[in-house]
Amino acid sequence: MFSKSDPGANLKRMRVAMKMRSGESETGSLLVPAHRTLREALNDEAPFLELETEAGAQAFVLKTEIARIDPLDGPEARAEGRPASNWSRFDAQDAYLVLGLSPEAKPDAVHAAWRDLAKAYHPDRLAALGLPEEMLRHADRVLARINAAFQRLKADGKARGA
Repeated sequence: MFSKSDPGANLKRMRVAMKMRSGESETGSLLVPAHRTLREALNDEAPFLELETEAGAQAFVLKTEIARIDPLDGPEARAEGRPASNWSRFDAQDAYLVLGLSPEAKPDAVHAAWRDLAKAYHPDRLAALGLPEEMLRHADRVLARINAAFQRLKADGKARGA
């Protein structure tokens, strides 16, 4: 309904050791959107994280029950030429990923993808479905990210003379 691509294809696995408030420990891979860092995934407003255990089972972990997470693959590297002060901003690659496009996409394809996603996540459309307030807030954040990605690509296109 929201995207033509498989959302699972846009996830990256981050191996971690987690200690829960209850004292239990778990080792596995957190599934995080490919365009986000572990820190961003932990600090967004979504209440759960998706975990794939070492045994291959999938689970959803309530963020408020996590006491500690230790990345097992080392710290995430910053992209080259992207200063720390600018880390939370989109780069062109992120914007294409948000819109579900390849970097070779033409301006018409970018506009069509943005229009389709904006329709799918539009607050008036979703409010009419009677969705819970939490889902509407999430959809509003997703729409803001979609619009920011489109504006970034539109600005980059003008700069390149496209």
